[in-house]
Amino acid sequence: VAREERQPRLYTIDSHLTLIPGDLELGRFEDRLAEAWGECLDGKEAAFKATSAFSRLAASAAEEGKADLVLLDLGPSLGALNRAALIASDHLVIPLATDLYSIQALRIVGPTLFRWREQWLDRIQRGPRGLSLPPGLMQAAGYILSQRTSREGLWADRIPPLYHHEILDQPEGAPLPDPDPHRLASLRHHRSLMPLAQDARKPMFSLRAADGALGGHAQAVQSCHRDFETLARRIAARVEVSIPSADP
Repeated sequence: VAREERQPRLYTIDSHLTLIPGDLELGRFEDRLAEAWGECLDGKEAAFKATSAFSRLAASAAEEGKADLVLLDLGPSLGALNRAALIASDHLVIPLATDLYSIQALRIVGPTLFRWREQWLDRIQRGPRGLSLPPGLMQAAGYILSQRTSREGLWADRIPPLYHHEILDQPEGAPLPDPDPHRLASLRHHRSLMPLAQDARKPMFSLRAADGALGGHAQAVQSCHRDFETLARRIAARVEVSIPSADP
């Protein structure tokens, strides 16, 4: 267990942002997490420590970095690694593409999240006294649509009712509000900005003329900045986090 809980290495980006980069070595932890999930049913302390490792990692990093909010960026997987990370999370934002794969994914993710919540609640009740464990809320804060094709409207209309049914457990066919408050954003791809951002090693919305963002690219940067700022503020509102007003 001591080897699993190494102190996180923080990288300060600016006064408002600190990162813990991902590591491929985490893949080695997946087998241990899968074993620990079953061992928690027997009340084994080591199993609970392994399963809640991400929660302690986040708390330690937040304390060291003086962070008010911790964001976990997870890959598209329902394995033991992501389960442990989600258990450490209070809220969940789901990115979706407007295609058949996202439709199918919602049908799988929804029941899986409900099952994990119930199973973790059962395990918490079996946990050793004195060990701080995350509640495993995983409350759905909303979804983000990524516009990838000109035919996205064919799939976009199918996502809201499916999200409300599978993720929010609302009755199938129930009337939906319009606009859907759970639809946090519909983001364009800004394909022309991605290579510039990768070369400059900065976000697309932070590109400057010195990075090659000239003419039409400069206008795209402004549009990208507005899109992501709006998204950030909607997420903050959904999870009841206060963020500063934009600079005038």
